[in-house]
Amino acid sequence: KMGATDKDKWSQENKNADDYVYYKLPDTREGWVLANARLIDMHFNQTNPDKKTKLVLDISDIRPYGAKIHGFGGTASGPMPLIEMLFDVNKVINARVGKKLTAVDATDVCNLIGKTVVAGNVRRSAELALGSSTDQDFIKMKQDKDKLYHHRWASNNSVAINSKFNDYGPIADGIKHNGEPGVVNLELSRDYGRIIDGYQPGIDGDVEGTNPCGEISLANGEPCNLFEVFPYVAEQQNWDLKEAFTLAARYTKRVTFSPYDWEISRNIIHKNRRIGVSMSGIQDWLLSDLGHRVVTGFKDGTDKDTGKKIKIPVYDPKGIKLVEGLYNAVIDADKTYSDELGCQPSIKHTTVKPSGTVAKLAGVSEGMHFHYAGYMIQRIRFQASDPLLPALKACGYKMEPDAYTKNTICVEFPIKAAHADSKNFASAGTVSIAEQFATQAFLQTYWSDNAVSCTVTFQSKEADQIAPLLRQYRHTIKSTSLLPYYGNSFKQAPKEPIDKKTYKEKKDLISGDVEEVFTKQNDDQKGLELVGQTDCESGACPIK
Repeated sequence: KMGATDKDKWSQENKNADDYVYYKLPDTREGWVLANARLIDMHFNQTNPDKKTKLVLDISDIRPYGAKIHGFGGTASGPMPLIEMLFDVNKVINARVGKKLTAVDATDVCNLIGKTVVAGNVRRSAELALGSSTDQDFIKMKQDKDKLYHHRWASNNSVAINSKFNDYGPIADGIKHNGEPGVVNLELSRDYGRIIDGYQPGIDGDVEGTNPCGEISLANGEPCNLFEVFPYVAEQQNWDLKEAFTLAARYTKRVTFSPYDWEISRNIIHKNRRIGVSMSGIQDWLLSDLGHRVVTGFKDGTDKDTGKKIKIPVYDPKGIKLVEGLYNAVIDADKTYSDELGCQPSIKHTTVKPSGTVAKLAGVSEGMHFHYAGYMIQRIRFQASDPLLPALKACGYKMEPDAYTKNTICVEFPIKAAHADSKNFASAGTVSIAEQFATQAFLQTYWSDNAVSCTVTFQSKEADQIAPLLRQYRHTIKSTSLLPYYGNSFKQAPKEPIDKKTYKEKKDLISGDVEEVFTKQNDDQKGLELVGQTDCESGACPIK
């Protein structure tokens, strides 16, 4: 650290004072970003024309570990995560002196940044690294366990393919080891909306990648614009589904008129007016309305390209009618509202996002996924200084140091699925890999003109089906990923299936109300209060 006059003192004592760049970081997120930018820039001739070799970063203004963050909430991580990141990034780039950075190097740098963002307590990162389908080093990145646990966990890695791609063997082998890489078909995204609507060359021709979960194809500078509807919950509340999806379309359309700072973003948003109306709790909804799953069986067929025998899914006609009715409601709403606003109709409209936490709050299955299990342990990570941890511990929740990140605590939450004891309940542990692929294809065909985010779970005995199924659905599915169901190769897996007895035992160890205990433990709660349901009755929760 340097005081007010330390910069001059350092210059006088250093014999090569003219060979350094000095930067005093402000205590802001932007300061951390610029510190890393200066480090990276000094490695390249274009951004370091004077060839300076020393970088002095003054971190004296960064608040210490545990200090309260009043504007953003939570507590500070201190400067140590930043320092560790800078040394690690420097090491990655120095290893390539005189050479070009590889896709693995670029991903490592982004992962190290993501790891540091997560260390910032309430901040979170989301990364999808999209590499070449022929880059074996990229495909095998996460098979290096030391680097996986150190930083490579911070991104989901996928490879970009087209519909002519056929070499799924290495990809499937990587998936068998640790569930990566996923697959993203950019060609389908550029030339197709819903698959049922057929080939539309260049309908989304500017696509370069996707958002971090793969449900929205995006052009350079384009952000995703998502809205989520829970049809199962809506029906339980006696809402009109078409009206709900109409309102979702109007809301997301209005978001495209928001002020955006970057000109490149403003231009592509105004050109595409892309919206992403998603539905979640899909399995609960279809099961409720149909009385069974939407895939009713499989029939024998032939792959039109390879001539090989395949199993073609059979869908319930009523299920097709249900999702197409809602799709048309979104399209009609977009056209009507576009006329009112005096803008072009949106280039694409519908999607299925993975949902995750939001679906848990609604008490339904996540996105298009089947419930992971009827009973399971859900693990959530907190910064070690998070003031909520003592309250969780006092209430009996099991917690332990995170295996991947320093100063992070992993907390276990026993979870019971909404319909775990129903005779019609189905989970990812009981539904075949083939039916999961078929369900994603159903939604890509009849509902989503963007893409469908899905993580197909597979049992070890199903691993030999991965490559054939990826090949079979290459003309239908725009993006997909897979994960071994039990995750035996992962420490502290986010989800771990358990039986009803184990769930009850863990549940019985938990007592008290976390919010009440937290309130008693924290006299000064400014910026740290938990938001209760009664605070959100107006439809918008306050920021606390």
